Amino acid sequence: VGEGNRRAALFLDEHYNRLRQTLESLYRVNGFFVSLKQFRRRIEQVLGDCKLHPLKIKVVATRQNMVMVPSHLKERRGDDGVVVMGKMLLREHPELKMFRRDDLDLAYRYAQSEGFYECLIRTQGQYTEGTKTNVLFVKDGVLFWCPRGLPGITQSHILESAIKNGIRVKDGSLQLSNPAMTVDEVFLTGTSDLITPVQSVPGIRILKTMQRPVTKKLIELLDWDIAAYLLDHAA
Repeated sequence: VGEGNRRAALFLDEHYNRLRQTLESLYRVNGFFVSLKQFRRRIEQVLGDCKLHPLKIKVVATRQNMVMVPSHLKERRGDDGVVVMGKMLLREHPELKMFRRDDLDLAYRYAQSEGFYECLIRTQGQYTEGTKTNVLFVKDGVLFWCPRGLPGITQSHILESAIKNGIRVKDGSLQLSNPAMTVDEVFLTGTSDLITPVQSVPGIRILKTMQRPVTKKLIELLDWDIAAYLLDHAA
């Protein structure tokens, strides 16, 4: 994120801790070969060398190697909302940021090829998360999230901000039903996507596809959080 020449990697410390936790669990090792200080320095180097804005940095790490790939981040927040598809998938390690990579990539690529923005993962009759995002639902003014999915870093900031500002949050997704389940609002979250309103989801009837009062309030709150983060962290 950034304004002019002042830029910072959003929620950097939390992304580092998520990466370290995943690698330690996956490879059964104690400690990550890159310290937080080294990680931050490499990110700052990428920010200094790459003049793209807005910018996203993909970090790919193994037991002994780490690669950072910067690319241009397209504007993704559409007022009209995006259309998503659903697919049944099972996360082998619910606590780690990893699926079976082939299944995840295939689901996302198929969704894109068919004109969908994202593919939501469906487990035991619930949408738990997306292939690259988290998903939240609003019904009767209550914000629902599914604990079966991996809690996203941006999602966690949004939930915390919602609670602080008087928006009710419920730990538990909504069960898909026949006829279609009815909700007021649906949106995706992610460090790249921030908050992206959803227009259509298979098996769900979304009532407030234009007004979206809770989604709009959360976008406003997240923008404030990012502005404060930029003041504290931008070079």
